[in-house]
Amino acid sequence: MKKRILIIDGTYLVCRSYFGTLYSSLKLENSKGEATNAIVGFFNTFFKLLRDYNPYQVFFCFDCQGKTFRHQMYSDYKAQRDKAPEDFYHQFLAIKQVIKDLNFYSLENPEFEADDIIASLALKAKENHDVLIYSADGDLNQLIDDNITLLKPKVKQIVEVTKENFKDFFEIMPDQIVDYKAMIGDSSDNFKGIKGIGPKTATKLLLKYKTLDNIFQNINDLDEKTKNKFILYKDDVLRDKILSQLRYDVPIESFDILDTKMKIIISEPAFEIIEKYELWKILSILRKLEY
Repeated sequence: MKKRILIIDGTYLVCRSYFGTLYSSLKLENSKGEATNAIVGFFNTFFKLLRDYNPYQVFFCFDCQGKTFRHQMYSDYKAQRDKAPEDFYHQFLAIKQVIKDLNFYSLENPEFEADDIIASLALKAKENHDVLIYSADGDLNQLIDDNITLLKPKVKQIVEVTKENFKDFFEIMPDQIVDYKAMIGDSSDNFKGIKGIGPKTATKLLLKYKTLDNIFQNINDLDEKTKNKFILYKDDVLRDKILSQLRYDVPIESFDILDTKMKIIISEPAFEIIEKYELWKILSILRKLEY
């Protein structure tokens, strides 16, 4: 039986934990009034993943602040996103630091996004391991195959998306996700898509022609209205396809760590962060997991 590797989209989990409880009537903070909602939510989800999936090793992948190669190709990439509140960033930094101090592997690279790191790590890990990826990021659908499962959080549950059940969620296959996204657009990345081409039409075209490139090669077979839309938005849609493709060439220090069993260590720096934010319940659980 293959060992199970869990890769967590750390940036996504911090955001979900913070914004999912931001307007809750139960305000999570320490005695100094410093918010702890993101930290508590982050670890609660993490502990659930450990209980439910019992991974051999865990990796956290994070975005860095700043621009990547995608911003260089498209200046409006994610330009519509608002800046998060200050207490989000304080907790984000605390989470990233305590993860390292607890002896977990935390990966980030200023030239790439967390998705690219996840893709590069998963591609190598799947050779000898079963890979689980925790995220709701639709871009990661393109990674799903026989050895890679996407764990998608829903309300009070986690949905496992595999190669076998993928068509329960989409009519297309994982390797068509990039073309699909380029055609319909993605507001989270500020991709406009082809105006007038929605999910239904994009799916129909991909079922018939398989790829975006093949659609353009057979563009004269399309009805006049659809043909003109593809011609008008050709440059944008081909650019967005490139931007949507995950990279598999992110440098990762050593893949030997894939065969190293997870070992939680409550170091002094980790304890100091836990003490600062008064995370005593989290500490209690970590002590039970420490070995």
